Amino acid sequence: MTDRLQGFFGFTKIPFGRDLAPGMMHRHATHGEATARITWCVAERALGVVTGEVGVGKTVATRAAIASLDPAHPDLYRQP
Repeated sequence: MTDRLQGFFGFTKIPFGRDLAPGMMHRHATHGEATARITWCVAERALGVVTGEVGVGKTVATRAAIASLDPAHPDLYRQP
Protein backbone atom coordinates (compact mmCIF):
# COMPACT_ATOMS: atom_id res chain seq x y z
CA MET A 1 0.00 0.00 0.00
CA THR A 2 2.71 2.50 0.93
CA ASP A 3 4.63 1.63 -2.24
CA ARG A 4 1.58 2.52 -4.31
CA LEU A 5 1.11 5.82 -2.47
CA GLN A 6 4.76 6.70 -2.89
CA GLY A 7 4.64 5.82 -6.57
CA PHE A 8 1.40 7.70 -7.21
CA PHE A 9 2.55 10.93 -5.54
CA GLY A 10 6.23 10.58 -6.48
CA PHE A 11 7.45 10.56 -2.88
CA THR A 12 10.92 9.24 -2.19
CA LYS A 13 9.85 8.41 1.37
CA ILE A 14 6.68 8.44 3.44
CA PRO A 15 6.02 12.13 4.20
CA PHE A 16 4.53 11.74 7.67
CA GLY A 17 6.64 9.13 9.39
CA ARG A 18 7.91 8.99 12.95
CA ASP A 19 11.31 10.26 11.85
CA LEU A 20 10.08 13.85 11.45
CA ALA A 21 11.66 16.30 13.87
CA PRO A 22 9.17 17.85 16.33
CA GLY A 23 9.92 21.28 14.87
CA MET A 24 8.59 20.12 11.51
CA MET A 25 5.11 19.40 12.88
CA HIS A 26 2.11 21.71 12.64
CA ARG A 27 1.79 23.70 15.84
CA HIS A 28 -1.46 24.86 17.37
CA ALA A 29 -2.63 26.00 20.80
CA THR A 30 -3.60 22.57 22.13
CA HIS A 31 -0.27 21.11 20.98
CA GLY A 32 1.58 23.84 22.87
CA GLU A 33 -0.52 23.27 25.98
CA ALA A 34 0.07 19.51 25.92
CA THR A 35 3.81 20.00 25.40
CA ALA A 36 3.96 22.50 28.27
CA ARG A 37 2.09 20.13 30.61
CA ILE A 38 4.41 17.24 29.75
CA THR A 39 7.47 19.45 30.24
CA TRP A 40 6.07 20.60 33.61
CA CYS A 41 5.62 16.97 34.71
CA VAL A 42 9.25 16.24 33.84
CA ALA A 43 10.54 19.35 35.64
CA GLU A 44 8.44 18.63 38.75
CA ARG A 45 9.09 14.89 38.61
CA ALA A 46 5.33 14.48 38.62
CA LEU A 47 3.30 11.60 37.25
CA GLY A 48 1.42 12.45 34.08
CA VAL A 49 -0.87 10.55 31.74
CA VAL A 50 -1.23 11.41 28.07
CA THR A 51 -4.57 10.27 26.69
CA GLY A 52 -6.69 11.09 23.68
CA GLU A 53 -8.28 9.80 20.52
CA VAL A 54 -6.20 8.22 17.78
CA GLY A 55 -4.40 10.84 15.72
CA VAL A 56 -4.82 13.84 18.01
CA GLY A 57 -1.07 14.29 18.55
CA LYS A 58 -0.16 12.48 21.76
CA THR A 59 3.09 11.14 20.36
CA VAL A 60 3.94 14.43 18.64
CA ALA A 61 3.42 16.42 21.86
CA THR A 62 5.48 13.94 23.85
CA ARG A 63 8.29 14.01 21.30
CA ALA A 64 8.22 17.83 21.27
CA ALA A 65 8.45 17.91 25.07
CA ILE A 66 11.37 15.47 25.08
CA ALA A 67 13.14 17.47 22.36
CA SER A 68 12.80 20.65 24.43
CA LEU A 69 14.62 19.16 27.43
CA ASP A 70 18.07 20.54 28.12
CA PRO A 71 20.54 17.62 28.13
CA ALA A 72 23.01 19.81 30.04
CA HIS A 73 20.58 20.03 32.98
CA PRO A 74 21.35 16.81 34.89
CA ASP A 75 18.75 17.44 37.62
CA LEU A 76 16.00 16.58 35.14
CA TYR A 77 17.31 13.05 34.77
CA ARG A 78 18.27 12.12 38.33
CA GLN A 79 16.22 9.69 40.34
CA PRO A 80 14.65 11.35 43.42
